[in-house]
Amino acid sequence: MEERADVLVVDPCLAATDDGLEIELVVAGRSRRVRYHVDPAATGLEVRVDGVVLPATLEPRRYRAGGAVLALAAIGDVPVLDVRTPPGS
Repeated sequence: MEERADVLVVDPCLAATDDGLEIELVVAGRSRRVRYHVDPAATGLEVRVDGVVLPATLEPRRYRAGGAVLALAAIGDVPVLDVRTPPGS
């Protein structure tokens, strides 16, 4: 994860065995818990808050699909972000 000015870039590259991984970090000055759901059936990266998929744009990479760029305003003050991703993406 990378915070830039007014956006958050979520770009995990996780193995299937990383399913359920949780981390805590500070985003936009607030402590957040990020829960990773590595799902072989996932067709792309999704970031959810309270079950709602946040709007994002794709930041392409030359060697893989790339990450989701989210507006920090869309995240708001929520303490938990759920990230669903296919393995290795």
